[in-house]
Formats: sequence, C-alpha cells, structure tokens
Amino acid sequence: MSKGVLKLLPDDSAEDDASYLTSLLHIMVSLKQASEGRPIALPDEFVREVISADRTGFCKKLRAYLSAFGLTITDGELAYLRVHLPGRYGGGGYREAGETGVPFDRLAEEVLYEVEKRFGTDLKADSRFVAALSRYLKLIFYRAKLGIQIKNSMLGAVRDRYGELFGVVEKACRLIFSKYNVLLPEDEIGFLVLYIGARLEQTARRGRRVSILILCPNGVFASRILLRKIRSVFQDVGPVEVGSLRDLPEKGRGYDLILSTVEVGRQDPQEENLLVVSPFLSDGDIVRIGERIRGIRGRPGRAETGPPAAESGAEKEALVRGMAEGLWLKTVPAGSFEAVVGSIAAALCDGNVARDRGEIGRLILKREKMGSIVIPHSHVSLLHIRSDLVNRPFVGVFRMDGSVLMESAGFAQEPVDTFLVLLARENESPAVLEKMGNVSVALIEDAKFPAMLRQSRPDDLRALLKDLLGLRR
Repeated sequence: MSKGVLKLLPDDSAEDDASYLTSLLHIMVSLKQASEGRPIALPDEFVREVISADRTGFCKKLRAYLSAFGLTITDGELAYLRVHLPGRYGGGGYREAGETGVPFDRLAEEVLYEVEKRFGTDLKADSRFVAALSRYLKLIFYRAKLGIQIKNSMLGAVRDRYGELFGVVEKACRLIFSKYNVLLPEDEIGFLVLYIGARLEQTARRGRRVSILILCPNGVFASRILLRKIRSVFQDVGPVEVGSLRDLPEKGRGYDLILSTVEVGRQDPQEENLLVVSPFLSDGDIVRIGERIRGIRGRPGRAETGPPAAESGAEKEALVRGMAEGLWLKTVPAGSFEAVVGSIAAALCDGNVARDRGEIGRLILKREKMGSIVIPHSHVSLLHIRSDLVNRPFVGVFRMDGSVLMESAGFAQEPVDTFLVLLARENESPAVLEKMGNVSVALIEDAKFPAMLRQSRPDDLRALLKDLLGLRR
C-alpha cells in the first residue's frame, strides 16, 4: 500500500534511493497509525495550508487510492503524507522560505560539515543532496515545533548499522538546533542518520571520479573509437578527454590517468599515471586500467581548484578567541520586548558589531515569531541571527532593569530579564558556527549556565565562555 502511494507520483519524484526510502518509511508509519485508529493530529492552520497548496490533484488521488483498501484518512493524515513526499513534490508549500532567519540549506551544510570532519567525505559538494537534505531538515524542524512525535521502528537497526555516524549526527543536531531551542528526539535523528548513511554508502560504492586523458597519434578517428570504448567499459569515470602528444607537458598533471597508444618518454618521475594501451583496447588493457583506477581511488584525490577559504585556521581561531575576549555584559532599560530589542540593536550598531539597527532589530523580532526562544524556568532568552549586516561573530549578555513576559514552551508566559545574544555572518565558517553551537547547547543542557548569565561578573563569564569555545585560558 505504501509503495502504491509513491506510484501515484511521476517517475522523477525521488531524487535518489535515500530520498525514496525516507519518504516510504514516513508513509508506512502514517498509514499504520491510521489503520490502527491512531491518526496523527496536526494544527488546523498547518493542515489547511498544506492541502490548499496541492496544485497537482495528489490529495484527491490519494483519498481514492486508499479508499480502495477500505482506509479513510483524516485531513491531518493527508497533510502529513503530503509534506513527506519525495523531492519537489514534498513540503506541501507550507512556510517554504527561511522563517528561522537561516536558510535550511545552511543548516544542511552545517550537519554535513560535522560528517565530513569524521568520515572525510564531502557530501556538501553534491548540490542536489544538500537541497534534498535541507527539505528534510525543514520537515524535522516543523515536526519538532508542532510537537509531532514519530516512532522510528528501525531505530535499533539504524544504531547497529551506523553507530559512529549516529553519534556524529546527534552531536551536529544538538549544536545546530539548540540555537532555535529545539532538541530532536532519537527517533528523528535515526531517520536523519538513515538518510545520510545511505548517501555515504552510495558515495563509497561509486568512489571518486577519475579523470582520464587519451593520447593517440593514429588520428582523430582512432582516438574517438578508443574514447567510446573507455566510456563504454568504465562508465563510472569522468571526465574522459582526447589530447595530442604535445598536450602532455601542459595537461598531463591535470588528470588522474593518461592512456597512450604509444610509448612516451617520461622526463618527469611523477608521470606514474601514464599507461600504454592498444588502440583496440585488449582484455589485458581493460584489466590493467581497472586495477589502476582502483589504485587511484584508494589514494587521496588531487587538490581541487576553487576559491580560497574565507579564513585560514589561524584566522578562524582568532575569530573564536575574539568572541570570548570581546564578550559584552550590558544593561538595558525595562520595557516591552520590542523596545528591549530596539535597545539591543542600537547598542550593537553603536559598538560597530553590526550595521543598520532597524534591520537588525527586525531580524531578531522575526526570529522570535518563529517560536520559543526562552529557556524554560530560567528567566533567560536566546537571541540568535545570521546576517551580512553583522561585522564579526559575537557573543553578548544583556540584562534588563526589570523583566518582560515572553512566550515559553507550551505557550506558557515566563518573565525574562536576561538575553544571550549570538550573532554570525551569513557565510560564517562552519568551524565558527560549531563553536557558537556549544554555547547554545550549554544554555539548554547546563542548568547552571543561565544562572551565571544572570548573576556572574564579566571575568567569570569570559572564563566560562572560553571553556565552551574550547579555548585555553
């Protein structure tokens, strides 16, 4: 039945096997609960917005399909299934664009940065996968905000298969989502690990692309024949190009493997990537080329040509150290939340931390409207934004002469008298964002930290911040 739901979509709906499998699992969970009389309940506004966004007639086709099995689903179930469709058919149009103040593709890249640090595979280079992962993170985020709890029946199997990856992704989610006062349950992390793990395995099977240069002095026609044979036999390599012998000194270093139909004098001992083959590509040639390709994939790849990193390692450390050394502790007058934000934005711009106090204030208020930024029972609120109007990564503590009532978890009102402000640039390096994530994680997980923000002296706060940022005092 679940596979039949996906067959209602065009053949190009799933971007890859991982996307298809993840959607299938959520559909299976939803249909199982519906068949057992335990439909998923969603807010009315969410349901209306998702169903009204259906321009393909999918919702109507789905009801008809399920009715053939004697299953009638609620509008809530229909909306849930709609947003979990794969690829561009998913999402349901619900709040598509960056209401968190940070595009979800940035969140996806931050998660993949942690994965790359441990496993050495750069999944961020695959723009389609980043886009698919960002859509999935959006669904996870909204499920957490809406209080939708999903039971992952495969959690144990996922832990067994991807134990190390589970720990890496769990840490990444704590660092990233804590800035939005969201802690993901293990069931959600399990689905995310399954999605990323499948792509890691797929990438490992495919291996890195091996570039090949063909040198054939027997004419263009013979070169093209050899080119077609190489592409036919070794379909997972590329690019494969044809050149002349005079191209070797200039182009040779730019390819993983050079295939020549004649012996070439090797003036450079580094020309170990050159292999002499028959113009007709014998079985022996195919074996030798295959062995050489496997050897190339087993060693580190060539350095890719690309734009230099925004900051070197030393510069990144200086930025992180600057957050600790430049910690602010200031007092702002009591007032409404909007007035307090205005005072904070003015102080940030007057202190050359940011530019355009009006826009900085607007971004903070926009972020607050997304949901609770108040740490329950702490009197502390987290204000976190990323913007190109921010001049440098920044940590500051603002205490009020009084308090203001703000919405906390579960729509409860809670008095707040202290604000922890974290600012980052739009294209901040993942290493710096990871360090800032440690601060927001501590705010949620360390009960003493909010109390220190409200009461401690600047030197004590600075010492604590250095510990959280991983700096030596």
